[in-house]
Amino acid sequence: MHPAKERKVVITGTGRAGTTFLVRLLTELGLDTGFDRKNWRASYDEHCHAGLEHAVDAAGSPYIVKNPEFCRTLPVLLAAGEAPAIDHVLIPVRDLQAAARSRIRIGGADGEIPGGLWLTSDPERQAAALAVVFFELLHALVVHDVPHTLLPFPRFVMDAEFTYSKLKFLLGPITLTEFKTAFARVSEPGLIHVYAADDSLDRSVAQAYRARQAEALRKAERRRELRRRFGIAAGLLATVGFGGFLMFGGR
Repeated sequence: MHPAKERKVVITGTGRAGTTFLVRLLTELGLDTGFDRKNWRASYDEHCHAGLEHAVDAAGSPYIVKNPEFCRTLPVLLAAGEAPAIDHVLIPVRDLQAAARSRIRIGGADGEIPGGLWLTSDPERQAAALAVVFFELLHALVVHDVPHTLLPFPRFVMDAEFTYSKLKFLLGPITLTEFKTAFARVSEPGLIHVYAADDSLDRSVAQAYRARQAEALRKAERRRELRRRFGIAAGLLATVGFGGFLMFGGR
């Protein structure tokens, strides 16, 4: 007989939608997130206000786990009958273009930088990549009847009463007053970036990204050429010796 799987509440989604805030809030309330008020900063990425993640299936992982990658792997695991025992999935939801722009601002290649481009290395394809993985996640949850809650961003990081109503099933005896106190401690509305309706910022960022990529390719090509020349020189040195090499070079 196989041992029973540990049950989990999973926080996942496209990212850049308040998932880290949610972990901080539940930590502040004393729930089992694997963090506490003192140690959470050690797993927090200041540059992009992200982090606080755990592998869902890791030994000793907490009951409540934030794992963006689970958005991609859960549909496969459910289809194969290999998914962990899930009590609930919490999915913060942000406007698709805003979520993509937030990742474009952070930059990097696919998964290279926390909070940056994900599932693609092309800024212009980020929104489409997020749309696909988000649909596949929701489709899998619905088909396999997995309990889940959608949390609209930025409302759920600004409206304590609304968020309390959405999370009450998870909070046990925690009162609304206690919830509001914890919410006020971790809420930072100033971190929310409101993007303009036009996409000029995205175009400029995408252009800058492509320019950086082109420069990186040029540098890589120069390094390859230097290695090639060094290889030729080393071969000559090995063949004719140092004196012969100098004579060859002086011709």
